Amino acid sequence: MKKNKSLKDKEAKLEKLIKKKIGTQRFKKINQKENLLKNGYLDSMDFADIYSFIEKEFKIKIPFFKIFGKNFNVTLYNIKKCVKL
Repeated sequence: MKKNKSLKDKEAKLEKLIKKKIGTQRFKKINQKENLLKNGYLDSMDFADIYSFIEKEFKIKIPFFKIFGKNFNVTLYNIKKCVKL
């Protein structure tokens, strides 16, 4: 049970950062598997901030291919999946 709560806390912190980057209203409209870079929700600097935040805050090393998925497809789904490592 504690592990599940910890995961929820991580996801909440991550969501808070992403909402700060793109705005709460825009965040609500995003499909979980929508490409955030290609569709203009994030730019490369925003993505670098999020990537860095995950590694520092959660003390995990993320393989780039995990967060990018195939074809540099940065999605909320892929980002949240990294937190579960």
